[in-house]
Amino acid sequence: MKKKLLHQTKQEVCPHASLDKYLDFLSRKHRKLGHAICPYLKKYRANTYNLYVDKTSELSARLQTVCSMLGPLHIEAVVLYGFRMSYERLEKITNTANKRYGSLGVTVLRMHPDTDEFPLPVKYNYKQPLIIVQRTSTLERARAQLKQSKYYDNWSE
Repeated sequence: MKKKLLHQTKQEVCPHASLDKYLDFLSRKHRKLGHAICPYLKKYRANTYNLYVDKTSELSARLQTVCSMLGPLHIEAVVLYGFRMSYERLEKITNTANKRYGSLGVTVLRMHPDTDEFPLPVKYNYKQPLIIVQRTSTLERARAQLKQSKYYDNWSE
């Protein structure tokens, strides 16, 4: 069932080297921060059943499928890319998706190349918009663990 929904092998997970390099960038320790931008990303990338990367031009349909199948398939997160849109439209889509699918235990996050507000003192935009659909329970657990560390010391308000 999983193979039909999303990619599984390392080669299929990141068919575009630039996205793979970007995910490496997010998951490695940065001297200025003292930690990775996404400290759990490396762990989830190591297990192809935890994190999927999926290129799509049909964002609405794919977002609905991913949000509804994340829990039943026991997937931690899915990164969607390959679509083009303005920051404002992406913000509207993610806000609507969180209202619509939040009861399914998922959180929809966004990253856009036009973002100029960085919570960390490192610029980390990707060249295309990205949507990250993640299990809310995993996200909340990670945030709680990171609050116990110095992770948020570098975050702007």
